[in-house]
Amino acid sequence: PEIYDVEKIDNSQFYNFDFKYDLPGTEKALHFPFKNLEGMAPDTLRVFLRTDRIAVFGVRYFMSHPGHSLDNYVELIKKFSAQNPGEEEGAMLIYADDAEYVGTNAWYNLKYCNDPDAIFEAMPDAEEKLVALVEAVRELGEFTTFDSACNELPALEDKINFNDNMSWHGGQASNWSGTPMAKLLRPWQALVREKLKDVEDTLAPDVLEAVWFHLTNSYNSDGQWPPTTKASPHFIFPFNYAYNFQNLLTAEMLLGGVDRSSLDTDPVATMKAVFTMQQDLVLEKAERLMASGSAQEQKDAAFAKELIARSRDTSGIAPDAKVLYPAEYEVRAEALIKARQLVGGVIVAGDK
Repeated sequence: PEIYDVEKIDNSQFYNFDFKYDLPGTEKALHFPFKNLEGMAPDTLRVFLRTDRIAVFGVRYFMSHPGHSLDNYVELIKKFSAQNPGEEEGAMLIYADDAEYVGTNAWYNLKYCNDPDAIFEAMPDAEEKLVALVEAVRELGEFTTFDSACNELPALEDKINFNDNMSWHGGQASNWSGTPMAKLLRPWQALVREKLKDVEDTLAPDVLEAVWFHLTNSYNSDGQWPPTTKASPHFIFPFNYAYNFQNLLTAEMLLGGVDRSSLDTDPVATMKAVFTMQQDLVLEKAERLMASGSAQEQKDAAFAKELIARSRDTSGIAPDAKVLYPAEYEVRAEALIKARQLVGGVIVAGDK
């Protein structure tokens, strides 16, 4: 509670890595599992915690972020590996982030560098960095598995509970459910889920498993993230949205369909909410370049302006449409991306 009181975020659209609490390296919650979870019978589920103090440093190490060297990483691991005298040996998660950060820059250039045109690029030194980390940690002690850490280490008697509005990195779950794309998908997902609950007793086991599988996949967070705000006018990448849509459509199909006419959703309004802020930024820069740029810049800016106009055109979408097909979203998103590149990029994240 004392850590939460200092580091909780009351209104965060993104993440927080400002660690205000001086967490000691001997903190038992980082070294041993919990077995008493709020609302569950003791020992029915065990939880082993991570800390962003280490995990985020790990991502930045793999991205060659300034100051995030292997030596500094190892010193951080040493600091948080401390344990109290006489305490049984515990374990600690030294890397706990998305696996795609090892080998590509994944979302790093978007989250940290505000450069959406340079994501998922190969990191040629990834293998070297990973091997160096493993070798350095082996000099400190032994590796273990997550399964062993949860089930073989002595569990803490403390009761642990979770804020229902919690996500990760200090962000809030309501940020994810409040994005334009989430507001478009959630009512449809609710229809599918409601029908599934009504008919699940009549479904063959394989069909039931497949519906739950695809419905669960349709909630994938990257298909709804990031939120579009004035401070950070990002938009969801087309392949992420398509993943959610296709899984949801598959789940509905396996159930024999749902009555979408009851949906109070508006695909056109959703695209305007997602695209408009960034379209305006690109258009403003294009206008400046057309007025004072070089001949090539003026030519590119004119093309960018035309692409923005096309990306705003939704006349081909039926006015009573209830769902947004991925192709409709993709062609407009790709036009915006191309226009953004033609003007040399725009700043898409401000102070948060």
